[in-house]
Amino acid sequence: MTTVNTKISEYIAFHPDFKFSDLKKRMEGIASPILLAWHLRQRLDRKELFKVGRGQYSVNRYKSEFVPTIDDKSKKIAKKVQERFPGITTCVYCGRDLAGLQHHMSINNAIYVEVDRDATEMVFHLLQESYDNVFLSPDENMMNNYVDLSKQPIIVKPLISRAPTQKIDGITTTTIEKLLVDINSDKDFHYLHGYESVRVMEMARSLYKVDQVKLLSYAKRRGQYDVFVQRFNEQVKS
Repeated sequence: MTTVNTKISEYIAFHPDFKFSDLKKRMEGIASPILLAWHLRQRLDRKELFKVGRGQYSVNRYKSEFVPTIDDKSKKIAKKVQERFPGITTCVYCGRDLAGLQHHMSINNAIYVEVDRDATEMVFHLLQESYDNVFLSPDENMMNNYVDLSKQPIIVKPLISRAPTQKIDGITTTTIEKLLVDINSDKDFHYLHGYESVRVMEMARSLYKVDQVKLLSYAKRRGQYDVFVQRFNEQVKS
C-alpha cells in the first residue's frame, strides 16, 4: 500500500485537480479501483483532498490565494528600478510575509529586489544612491554578521529565469510557489533551512492554494525537485 500511496502522491503533485477516471487509467496494473477509492477516502478524511464534483477531486478547496505585501517603500523601489532600467525583469517582495508561515517566529523586514542576473550590480548601485542597508546577494556569513533583518535592509539578488511571479498593483512580485522554493535554496534564507523550511511549507499548504505543478517545475530549475517530491510524500504520510 505504501507504493500505491506514493504513486498517488506523485500523480496528485502534477494533477492537483483531477478526475477519478484519469487516476484509475494512470494506475492501471498498479492498484484496483477499489483500492484507489480507499486511498482517496483516507485523504478526504484528513482534509488533504476535497471532492468537488462527481468523480472529481482537488487539493485546493477552501484555501485562499497568497497575496504578498507590497508596501509604499517596495512600490517606490520597484518604480525606481523600472524607470531607470525599463528593459529588465524585476520581482519585489517583503520579508515580513514569512512571519505567518514560521514555527519559530523571527523578524524579517527586508525588501527583496530580484532582477536579471546581469543587472544585479547596476540595480545595487542605483539603490545605494537613495537608501542605506543595501546588500548584493549576501551569503550566510554576510547575513549573520552585517545584515539586520529588523532594520528593513534591501537585498538585491538574481531572479531565476521563468520563475513563477504575479502582478499586484502593477508590481511584479513573488508567488507562494516561488517563495517556498527560494526559502529552501537561497543563502540569505539560511536561517529558515532544514526543519523550519519544512514547517513553513506545511503552514503554507494549509493556508493557501499551492500549485504543485508550478512549484515542482520551479524546484527542478533550482535543483530542488527531489527534495520537494519527498516532502509532498512525507506530508501525506504524516
